[in-house]
Amino acid sequence: MNSDGHRKSEPAGAFNIGWRDPDSLRVLCEVAEEIGLLDGVEVVPLAIDPTRSGFLLTVVVAEDMVLASPRFAWSELEPPEGVTGIGAAHHVLGCLAEIARRTRVGLATIHLVAGCL
Repeated sequence: MNSDGHRKSEPAGAFNIGWRDPDSLRVLCEVAEEIGLLDGVEVVPLAIDPTRSGFLLTVVVAEDMVLASPRFAWSELEPPEGVTGIGAAHHVLGCLAEIARRTRVGLATIHLVAGCL
């Protein structure tokens, strides 16, 4: 640890710089998908400055079906004050995984209701 409380190999704020950049979120999702954490998930910015207008999360649930989450704001993902580095990445991935889970649950609910009709 250095004097700022960060790992020596991890510069202060390394994972916080550019967090609001949709490309950074996209790369984080791609890495998470490659290691099996967020299978079939992509973050889609809704405008040039998505921190003001929000994001959608898409989830591939079948070869020919992609679900979209409700719109969500950066504030739903942003790591708590003082959380940086790997901790910040874990926080963001956990939030994205929860949004993906809720999106999949929404599809299951639709199927359940449709089956009752």
